[in-house]
Amino acid sequence: DFSFRDGVILIGEVVYLRNQHSGSEGLQGTFKFGGFYDTRKFKKLENDTEKEKGNYGFYWLAEHMVYRETERDNQGLTPWATFTVFPEESINTFPFFLSGGLVYKGLIPQRNFDKTAFGFAYGKLSEDLKDRDYELMMELTYIIQATPWLKVQPDMQWIVHPGGRNEIPNAVVLGVQLGVDL
Repeated sequence: DFSFRDGVILIGEVVYLRNQHSGSEGLQGTFKFGGFYDTRKFKKLENDTEKEKGNYGFYWLAEHMVYRETERDNQGLTPWATFTVFPEESINTFPFFLSGGLVYKGLIPQRNFDKTAFGFAYGKLSEDLKDRDYELMMELTYIIQATPWLKVQPDMQWIVHPGGRNEIPNAVVLGVQLGVDL
């Protein structure tokens, strides 16, 4: 449906890629800044019978390898971080969100394509959501490159203050994911 009667989303992004080309001598990095504007109508969090027209937000992302095992491979440590802001608290559940972590490719000897990762995410909930304040998640995962086409990823998460509510206990979440490249 290209009528645009329900609204449109306008998105823009600026990206800086550092040392991404083959033959680049330094460590790889990616830096992004973006934003959006959505012309649709959104229900207000405090009273869902009321609507507000338009929504917007901004995000920043940075990831940059800080350690590479040898000059000829991309094994090593890469920290990353994201920061998002959606200023309209009356319609955005998470007006402020911060996440980051570390990824190490090839941490275990002889497992050069496996990745070990630790990450966190923190979200401040809208002040229009009564009795709710923040949610925090920490995650530890290991991606096993079993074959060139199969990945197995066990995962463990610790959720602190789920849903931003005091009456919900912290939680441990365990999972596994399979990835198949065809």
